[in-house]
Amino acid sequence: MQSCKITSIFITLFGLLISFSVNANNEAIDELELFFDDEELIEIASNQLQSADKAPAIVTVITGKEVRKSGARDLYDILARVPGFGVSISRYGLMMSEVRGIKTINSEKIKFLIDGHSVNDVLYNSFSWGFNQISLDNIKRIEIIRGPGSALHGSSAVVGVINVVTKDAEDIDGVIVTAGGGEFDTQRINIQVGKKFNNYDMSYFFDAIKTDGPQRSVSPDAIGNSGMTNLRNQRIDTGLKIKYQDFIWNSRYINRDETGYIGMVSALGDDNVFKSTHFFSELNYTKKISNDLSFSATGFVDLISKDNFVELYPEGFDLHLPTGEFLWTYEDGMKGNPNGKSRIVGAEAQVDYLPMDNQLLTVGARFEKHSMHDIKHISNFDPATFIPLTSLQDNSKDGNFLDTSNLKRYVAAFYVQDVISITKEMDITLGVRHDQYSDFGGTTNPRAAFVWRLLRHWDIKALYGTAFRAPTFTEQYNDNNPVIKGNDNLEPETVKTAELSLGFKFNNFLARTSYFHNTIDDKILPDPILIRNKGGAKVQGIEFEGELRWNNIARLYGNYTFQNAEDNDTGTVLPDVSKHKANAGADISLGRYLDINFNIFKMSSRPRAAGDNRSPVPGYNLLDIALIGKSFYPGLEIRASIFNVLNEDYVDPSLPDGVPNDHPRAGRSYMLDVTYRL
Repeated sequence: MQSCKITSIFITLFGLLISFSVNANNEAIDELELFFDDEELIEIASNQLQSADKAPAIVTVITGKEVRKSGARDLYDILARVPGFGVSISRYGLMMSEVRGIKTINSEKIKFLIDGHSVNDVLYNSFSWGFNQISLDNIKRIEIIRGPGSALHGSSAVVGVINVVTKDAEDIDGVIVTAGGGEFDTQRINIQVGKKFNNYDMSYFFDAIKTDGPQRSVSPDAIGNSGMTNLRNQRIDTGLKIKYQDFIWNSRYINRDETGYIGMVSALGDDNVFKSTHFFSELNYTKKISNDLSFSATGFVDLISKDNFVELYPEGFDLHLPTGEFLWTYEDGMKGNPNGKSRIVGAEAQVDYLPMDNQLLTVGARFEKHSMHDIKHISNFDPATFIPLTSLQDNSKDGNFLDTSNLKRYVAAFYVQDVISITKEMDITLGVRHDQYSDFGGTTNPRAAFVWRLLRHWDIKALYGTAFRAPTFTEQYNDNNPVIKGNDNLEPETVKTAELSLGFKFNNFLARTSYFHNTIDDKILPDPILIRNKGGAKVQGIEFEGELRWNNIARLYGNYTFQNAEDNDTGTVLPDVSKHKANAGADISLGRYLDINFNIFKMSSRPRAAGDNRSPVPGYNLLDIALIGKSFYPGLEIRASIFNVLNEDYVDPSLPDGVPNDHPRAGRSYMLDVTYRL
């Protein structure tokens, strides 16, 4: 019934948009073609700002205006609408990003950048612990590559690269204040300040949110108890950007304090607290030496802290061997407090040279030092044997969760890229990057791209590239854990990707069809306790996407992804990966005072892991609506968002030994924001 309702809504929206198109005049359409080019600019595909249809990659660009109209609460609301992307929740509340059939708990195969600065950490190679809930109000655009990016961006750019471009002084031009709240006792405030004076451009923002999160029933959990999920979250996100002549100084600080949803081992507990902070500061210098030569240099530092208090099992839990033999009772629960700090320091230099009018040569080098310090493990059990202790004790000396003797690595990288315009309509991009790691050695990753803009409205992209993901400190040096053991002899995971894409752009209509084939080798997995390079995966699929616009009146969009993900060794399908997913929606301006956004998301069922006899995870359909009131008072805007409008009861998959009935997701909820420009 709900699927029929969604289909009816979509058909109605499409009919409205067709009626708008009949009234659009030719002059507006000509202006719109320029408007598309202006909005769809992307830099991360080649380290040069260019239009999306010319970029040597399969890309998506989402503007700040589109983010605002979508009513999105966080970055994952945006990513779920991108072709090839999927979003689900882990047992301890971490949101996981799936790209083209590849999903892991830390999303460590995705490179995440803020204004070109990597924020993947060194403990998990992940952005999810710090930057998955960044401020959306301060976003100018989001650049997304689906496919490999290691030829320019190094480790973790295996299946995708995301770059969030933040607002400059001219984008803010004054003071903007947003305050809001909604379901789950959610409260948020955002302040943006942007000013140009003399030779300085300064932009600053502050964003804070507090929410109790959705409470959903879990019956039972992994140990047979019943109760409610706990997803309380507090976050502060703030940043400062200053431009002076050829210099840009950019810094950002994010602090998160959140609870653990169900729990680290799928056992409900009320004492899970995950705290993290991430601060980075970067200074960039760019100089155009001549018409043919430019130079840029960057120095940066990242300081990261994680302080996790974990209740593995609740009070009174009895531990048994797999044979059923009783071992111990944890009267106060089984609790641990692993924590530590990490630091990334580095520099990069790049030279762009035009040896000929039709050729651009880019050469760059990058150096990084990764290290961890102040590693501690406080727990009320012996980390090596699980024997209960009388109280929380510092077990760092003999039972730390990491081998602290090796927590340092150096990375030196060199890359070169050559872009040749064979004709005005035909480009070839060739690139290669070599990364040398002090702990596991070197890896070289090439790429080649052929982009041909046929006639006036068509383009073809043929792409090939390899990428890698370096082993993390936890995978190499995990210690004093009878369940999983680190391995300092690990090699990086690798991927080989071939892509073919056909694009069409005519006046107010854009469409693209893309085929991809990924082969992943040397996956890093437990075997069964020691972490090893083990096996691989093969994923192939096709993505369809289209967009139709009528000046500032309306935008209709939709995409569909088919993907088939299999294990290389067994040929079995990868668990928890849907074969079909689709989005459809519209931004419509209903006159001067009201904008409305509809988004319909559809996910098909997801298979279980081999040996898991439960039925496949059911698919689901979601409808989100956002309404924006504007122009009725100078500088004031009101946005109301309703998520899961039809109150769909849906779940995300749990592990075979986790919650039997999977991870419950939120029902219908709402948010209300008020924005005022001073």
